[in-house]
Amino acid sequence: MGDSRPADALRPAAGPEWRGAVAVAAVAVAVYAGKAANGLLRFDDYRFIVERPSVRSLRHLPQFFFHDVEGLYRPLREALYTVSYDGLGFGANPLGYQLVGLALHALCCAAFYLLLRRLAVEPLAAGVAAVVFAAHPAHVERVAWVTASYDLLGEAFLLFALVGRAAAPPADGRFVRHDFLWLTALAAALFSSESAAIFPLLALALDYAQTAATGEWRRWPRVKRDLAGLALVAVYFACRFAALGRLDRGRERPAQGFLDNLLAQALADVRYLHMFVAPWKVNFYQVIQTANLSAYGPAWAALAALAAALIFAYVVRRRAPLGALGVFWFFVCLLPTSQILANRNLFQERYAYTAYGGVALLVGLAAAPVWRAAGGPRRRAALAAAGAFCLAALVVLTSDYVSAFHDDMRLWTRVAAREPNSEKALTNLAASYMSVDRFDAAVPILQRALQRKPGFEPALRDLAECFARLGRLPEAAEQRTPAP
Repeated sequence: MGDSRPADALRPAAGPEWRGAVAVAAVAVAVYAGKAANGLLRFDDYRFIVERPSVRSLRHLPQFFFHDVEGLYRPLREALYTVSYDGLGFGANPLGYQLVGLALHALCCAAFYLLLRRLAVEPLAAGVAAVVFAAHPAHVERVAWVTASYDLLGEAFLLFALVGRAAAPPADGRFVRHDFLWLTALAAALFSSESAAIFPLLALALDYAQTAATGEWRRWPRVKRDLAGLALVAVYFACRFAALGRLDRGRERPAQGFLDNLLAQALADVRYLHMFVAPWKVNFYQVIQTANLSAYGPAWAALAALAAALIFAYVVRRRAPLGALGVFWFFVCLLPTSQILANRNLFQERYAYTAYGGVALLVGLAAAPVWRAAGGPRRRAALAAAGAFCLAALVVLTSDYVSAFHDDMRLWTRVAAREPNSEKALTNLAASYMSVDRFDAAVPILQRALQRKPGFEPALRDLAECFARLGRLPEAAEQRTPAP
């Protein structure tokens, strides 16, 4: 996968690097352009934006720093909601929100390319990695869904903080202007999303990837900057604790023990990797077994495979530090939503948005030597055609999935067809029918959900409402008071 150049060879991104970043951002916009035609989803878009009084006036901006929203402390994201709703006048018009989300995705892709160039990844490898990152359909849930796309504010600030942090420090260890810029970006990332707390680990990995051969990553100029980032993360958590009186989301820990949680996360991580290499498998909800995993062979196989990947990355870290960085990046970026850290929702496609940067880096590092080894123009033309075909396939899959987010009915029809055993997907599909007064169509869907998971409270509640709206009052009463 190749070593990086010495740190002294690194220069601030300029000229071709910025032109490449603009090109990558343009690819991201072109691939996700269909997002502009989509509406708002009932599931979260109305609940978090349109129907929330606190985001309807710019006068409310200060309060976001002193309270949470359903356990989430993301004041700058809430501020962006308010600026969009009131300051920019979007109101309930989806177009403005869609364009903001599209711009944030483009910024993330540009920052990712700039970061790779700062790490001295050769232009071809960086370009392939960034384009794959920009166009992959595994990002659709994060980008096409308005509420989720606003979380890209934190991802963009985090990536730009890493771009600034990747610049080689002065030999005397003094803080210079770019240090204060990346520290400012890190502060903005933290107050946009708590997931940015992984920054110290990523910064340490970047240091090692840049200076593995010289050991400079252990010297004071770099250590001092790592400590500055760590101190800023501590300040964020202090502010969070002062505002909320706690550090977590205030939810109960999963019922399973540590081993089962670890095995469940291994299954989730393998599923994320599977979605990357089999992008036609992407879907909003995917069911993963989480019970009795200590007796479930595939869970142990997943854990063994992931452990082998980490061990391999450690073994080759000196010969191929950038390849090791790609592996480490993937795992670290999934830590904030890991089941072993007591996150109630085990698996969602949007959780892996930044994590896929590590996998995309590995793709780019693998593509560059293949291109160089191709030799003659005919072979390179064949490789270019194969690459164009793969990119076109990604674009088609991404565009099709983006169109599914046009409205609730289209989305949940697709999701339930691909995951027929998900009681959540079935219940949301039924709710879409209920929102257009199709209660008769919702009843059999809810009954299927209850067959999948008897006693599922949302399905019972909605089924009771459907029966009541259809005048079937005895059946409605039966759903409200189910037999023990």
